[in-house]
Amino acid sequence: MLPSARSAQAGAMANQEESAAQQNAAEAPKPQPFTERAAVVGDSVWDRVKRHKVVEWSLAYVAFGYAALHGSQMLREAFEWPSSVPRFTFYVLLLGLPFAVTLAWYHGHRAQHRVSRAEISILVALLLIAGSVLWVLSRSTHNHDNRESAGTLSESNKALAVLPFLDLSQAHDQDYLADGMAEEILDLLTRIPQLNVIGRTSAFQFKGKNEDLRTVGTKLGVAYIVEGSVRTSGPRVRVTAQLIDSHTGSHVWSESYDRDFHDVLVLQDEVATSIARELRVVVTPSNQPANESVRNPEAYMLYLRGRLAFDRGDMSALRESQADFEQALALEPALTRAAEGLLLADLNLVYDNGIPSTTGWPLVRDLAQDIVRRNPTSVFAHSALAWVHAYYDYDLAGCNHELDSALASRVNDPVALMYSAWIAAVVRRMDVAERLIHQAVISDPLSPDAYQGLGAVLRDAGDLAGAERAFRQSISISPTFGYSHLYLAQVLYYRGQLADAFTEATVEESSPARQSFLAGIQFALGHKHESDELLAAVTQKVGDGDAYWIATAYTMRGEKDEAFRWLNKAYANRDLSLHTPVDPVFASLHGDPRWGTLVKKISSSPHGARAPAT
Repeated sequence: MLPSARSAQAGAMANQEESAAQQNAAEAPKPQPFTERAAVVGDSVWDRVKRHKVVEWSLAYVAFGYAALHGSQMLREAFEWPSSVPRFTFYVLLLGLPFAVTLAWYHGHRAQHRVSRAEISILVALLLIAGSVLWVLSRSTHNHDNRESAGTLSESNKALAVLPFLDLSQAHDQDYLADGMAEEILDLLTRIPQLNVIGRTSAFQFKGKNEDLRTVGTKLGVAYIVEGSVRTSGPRVRVTAQLIDSHTGSHVWSESYDRDFHDVLVLQDEVATSIARELRVVVTPSNQPANESVRNPEAYMLYLRGRLAFDRGDMSALRESQADFEQALALEPALTRAAEGLLLADLNLVYDNGIPSTTGWPLVRDLAQDIVRRNPTSVFAHSALAWVHAYYDYDLAGCNHELDSALASRVNDPVALMYSAWIAAVVRRMDVAERLIHQAVISDPLSPDAYQGLGAVLRDAGDLAGAERAFRQSISISPTFGYSHLYLAQVLYYRGQLADAFTEATVEESSPARQSFLAGIQFALGHKHESDELLAAVTQKVGDGDAYWIATAYTMRGEKDEAFRWLNKAYANRDLSLHTPVDPVFASLHGDPRWGTLVKKISSSPHGARAPAT
């Protein structure tokens, strides 16, 4: 080949190699400029968070969690699930947040990263940690709920409290009407078996305190709270009632009613029925009282004033309530509410020696029998008749019969529960007594009276330690509540704590019972002179009227002859009861033949029958 041809061919080949090199160079990745590489390497954490869309994923998760939390709350109310459901939902959502952030970090940038084994291991570990935390929280919550349910009502059982209504009248002189309206609605709700209603004593402790309703709900252990207001204008009354979820403070139901005052009892029934139905409780004729109409508004006002006075509990207040109820019945004899109020006032006056036993107990019997004729299911009337049989007739069979009649009427009211519990203890049906008194404490957890009743039942059951705790709880709720200090002093005396018993008795308000016990405890402490002076003073002051308590003082002093002399006076005055044979204060008399004679007189039915004390 000619040199010129070879040169041309070599040139062509060189051109082809150059073109190929240029093409390869074009296809090869260009090296990043230094500034761009530095930007990637020097990214801040915030830049990486934004590039991986962590913020967007987190916001989306929060929005989802907000919707899920409110959804769980709505489902809880709709399907009546436990209150712990929204709480656990919150915990799950809170513990799920790290999962959302982890997923966003690995897959938020256009889902270009695959999940590696290391990533899967991290997610599994997080799941195990979250599960363990949830398990611990669930056990903690369960234990906390169990501790709360020991002293309060179970929220899953429709527990609610009715707070005092507000008086919105211009003169603010209708407070008794507002309180009475709330009490009447409370009583009506109590008659519905599916509802657990907190007693009036506990609920009314929050009157005028303006506490947060969620705090009130926690203290009372209820899921719902009823509050309202009353406004009067001439012959018209306007009532507003609200049902509130005590966990959230939100309104579940609210309604206003305008009625003529003559229809106020019908109005109360309407409010109670509306609340029950809002709680998905079926109200049947068996637990819905027949509607009444107040023919005489003044009679109803007197009845409400009587209730307000009765709730104060002291002797003067009982007499005031007695007068109000009697006037109400004089104006409207068919007002059974006033008749039951008068019955309870008379019963308490007789028991506290405000009315002589020989005249008071027959009075209580006549009134109770009249109520039973009009309302055979009246728990208060049957309980009062049981008390008459226990304290006046010494009729064990009759006492058991009336107790059974009261129990058959479905005792739900805390006061009726306490009366029935004590009668059950009197006739030695201790299992029934303890069940009823514990139910009273649960229904009225802030009532000093309920805890005092619990202490008395436990004392007679032989549980002195439990009785001491109950009496101390009564005192902690109300330090001045009548007889709690004295009953606690008696328990301390039975336990041999003489000095403590004396100290406790001195705190009690002065009464023949207190003076008699102090005379006995002074003698036990070796202070015979002080004991003699106290006993002489109380004997001279009360005469035969408090023979039972004077007999206890002589028993504590070991003077059996005087003890039996005063016990026989108490028997003649009907100041003893079927409970006397098991009263622990008289244990030192049990070996004396005279004791057997007295017990036989007390425990024998006037009809010659003996009822089983089971």
